[in-house]
Amino acid sequence: MRTTLYDLENGKERFAKMMLALDVVAKNGHKKSGLLVKNAILKNDDLMILPSVEDYGKYSYSTKPEQNDNNRTKTTLPRIMRRRCSLSSDQISDPQLGDMTNLMNSIIWESDEGHVVLETSGEGIVDVYQKYIGVSCMSAMSRDFSERLLAIYSNNPEKVRIFYVSDSRGRAIAKALVWKTDQGDEILERVYDYESSAARAIIGKAYREGIKVQENPYSGMGDYELEDYTVTVNIEGIKDLPYFDSWKANWASKRDHFLLAGDGVYLNSTEGGGIETCASCGDKTLWTYEEEPAVCQSCDFSLSPNSVKCDLCGDWAQDPWSDNDGNNYCYHCYDTNFTTCTCCRCVTKREDMIVSNGVLVCKNCEDKVVLCECCGQGEVQRYIRVTTIGEICSSCYSNQFFRCFGCDHSFLKEDGQEINGYTYCAKCFSEHTTNCVHCGDLVRKRNTHTTREGAVCEGCFNHLYCRCDDCGEYIPVSEAKEQNGFFGNFYVCQRCWEIRHPNCSICGDRLETWGERNENNTCPKCEESITNYSRMMDIRTSEIRVPMNYLMDTLASSHVSLARQVNYPVAI
Repeated sequence: MRTTLYDLENGKERFAKMMLALDVVAKNGHKKSGLLVKNAILKNDDLMILPSVEDYGKYSYSTKPEQNDNNRTKTTLPRIMRRRCSLSSDQISDPQLGDMTNLMNSIIWESDEGHVVLETSGEGIVDVYQKYIGVSCMSAMSRDFSERLLAIYSNNPEKVRIFYVSDSRGRAIAKALVWKTDQGDEILERVYDYESSAARAIIGKAYREGIKVQENPYSGMGDYELEDYTVTVNIEGIKDLPYFDSWKANWASKRDHFLLAGDGVYLNSTEGGGIETCASCGDKTLWTYEEEPAVCQSCDFSLSPNSVKCDLCGDWAQDPWSDNDGNNYCYHCYDTNFTTCTCCRCVTKREDMIVSNGVLVCKNCEDKVVLCECCGQGEVQRYIRVTTIGEICSSCYSNQFFRCFGCDHSFLKEDGQEINGYTYCAKCFSEHTTNCVHCGDLVRKRNTHTTREGAVCEGCFNHLYCRCDDCGEYIPVSEAKEQNGFFGNFYVCQRCWEIRHPNCSICGDRLETWGERNENNTCPKCEESITNYSRMMDIRTSEIRVPMNYLMDTLASSHVSLARQVNYPVAI
């Protein structure tokens, strides 16, 4: 009997909760991933994918129609998407699928883990920091110091609040700040946790309330551009600032985007400090760089030995740009008022530049712009190419001409002939190509092997030829002689085979194996005849020192009948 969604424990409620979580994450930075996973679940309805009843972060599915909750397969959602629903990494990457699943888990299981997420603002933020028992650079501080350091939070309750989870003893086991931006969106700060389940409860609450959650909520690095947001806060009477997580990580170089009340603040301190009085001009809101005495950015530039005032805007600039008249410019003014000549590459004021045949050049290069005879557009003279159809620009040249791979000369593309990705002119094509003697294919000569039969292409050569192990010559496999060697079989050509297997010096037959050779080049049967003859004549060659060649001549001429007795013909 086929199991339905209603037969599973709270199957309808679990499915609805999973669909709700997918809708929430799709609306909060994971639109594409959420829709892909949702469609995959609905398309594969026979699997009946549901959140697990017992295990956090696990999902169950059916492999057989009759399975129930006791024997359904449980695993992670990414594994189901990859192996059962065939969602490829080209459709949704592993990091995207993992991040989306983590956020879904926070939403689905938040209420099941028994944590209640509380929130507070103002002085309550200081209380949460004092009660937090996890690891943080802002922990273990005295009450007075915390109040002074966290004053920017407590003095701006309409701009910042805190989510936290407490244990049975009233200690904070997870916390995260929530900022309200000038643009109206709320952003969840980095989540600190002593218990991971409490942190997931905070993330789930943020998603349900429509608060933007960063790609990695535990590091403070966002998947959206923080410079798109500003937060204006009241810093009156505030001198010390805490360590900022997400704002510090993303805005260290954009100091005017966070606190709009002044030029900026120092966001990297865990011991206070940040808003000082400039020792030079007296400005009270500035970027201190932890220098003694503290100076603002403008005074810091003016006091630097490498800084000069821009002759156009009057701002101080380090390492300014200078023109031929000795005027100094900051980077912005230089980029706005100067440009480079297309022809000679000299730097000239924009007001002194002219347009010649559609090209922006300086006055000295006015007559160096030539009209292309192909497209009619202007081109500086050094880029003009002289061809068979006239003077043309570099663009027309690349579109209509090619460079021959053989002679390196330029020709019209319509006159070129291509082979294996190489283009040749007609003359070089005939000189650099040939036909394989076996298959007849047209190939480049550089890609052939020269044999006794002629040029052979790479494919035919690998199948039809082998290398002689003695002389190294490449020979057809059909003509090769296979030999048995100590390390395996090998091949030799006919000439080397004859050297390895000479004719018997007596009977003239070919010696079959290399081991049959001796110093007299006689076959075993003739060698045996010599031995028998010596015994019959009672001659011991070692004692009477009879030359072997004399003995063999004697055998061949006078004792042919002896050789016939052993059924072996003798060559006379």
